[in-house]
Amino acid sequence: MNKMAEDGYPRILPAYENGIFQSIFLHPESRVPLADIISSFTGIPVIDVIVHNSEVPKNDIGTKHEIFDISCSATDGKTQFEIEMQASHMEGDNSENEHANIRCRSVYNLSDLHANQNGRGINYSDLSRSYQITVCKYRPFREKHRLIEEFLLRNEYGLVLADAVRSIFVDLTLTRGILRKPVGDMTAAEMWSVFIAKSGEPKYKGLLSEITKKREAISMAQEALSSISTNPDERARYHSRKMWEMDRAHEKAVWANMAKENLDKGLLEKTIEIAQNALKEGASLDFVKKITSLDEPTVKQLKMELDNAGQ
Repeated sequence: MNKMAEDGYPRILPAYENGIFQSIFLHPESRVPLADIISSFTGIPVIDVIVHNSEVPKNDIGTKHEIFDISCSATDGKTQFEIEMQASHMEGDNSENEHANIRCRSVYNLSDLHANQNGRGINYSDLSRSYQITVCKYRPFREKHRLIEEFLLRNEYGLVLADAVRSIFVDLTLTRGILRKPVGDMTAAEMWSVFIAKSGEPKYKGLLSEITKKREAISMAQEALSSISTNPDERARYHSRKMWEMDRAHEKAVWANMAKENLDKGLLEKTIEIAQNALKEGASLDFVKKITSLDEPTVKQLKMELDNAGQ
């Protein structure tokens, strides 16, 4: 059972939490799992990788929104990858606006990744291909979509301009359907998605055990997660991130309440003005109550104030 530890958090920390996800794949023994998850999500055979951000930022609270979780490249130098775990909606994103921020951010970051190569003055066709992989714990698209959606530059007839840049989205909410499949029928991408989404959940312990036996790279990632989950420093950073998130949510709630109170105050002032104007025109108390929804004592008080002012 994934019971709570003394700090109040799960004994096995969630693999989908942004900082934990980064720690798993930047673990000293995680080059094989990192190469395997990239291969599984992109379909490109990647044997080994060179990791560019080799350490998790010590103060990763403020920097999380400015860096990718994982930055690496294939050892053959032909392909580079950025992987980001998006555990919660970006600010301002929801299904109604079609998660425009995460989509546009993917384009911006992918463009920056590809352009940030030593390509000026050389053959542009020799540049490394660039892949940006966004793993989401929520539905990033309102439209019907698959577990993995890949986007590249092409025209309306499917003619590809270049395959040099690709954006990939992985929707972990779609693992619900995968959970019913026998492990032997799961693809590598499906097994990795189940691991990220469900690691540490007691009801999936048996399924995850089957998956780790089936795929050695996921077994290695599970070992890294277990090690991270018992590391006091990792747990302290996890605690700090959770507290930071709670503080932000609290601040947003406070500001939202203040905005509502100001709006309510403004509406009340406007309603009173309407009541006063109606009373000045000789409207009855019952009529004013009906059109403004003000209670009887308030309307009577407004009427008395007007009468006194007219004396």
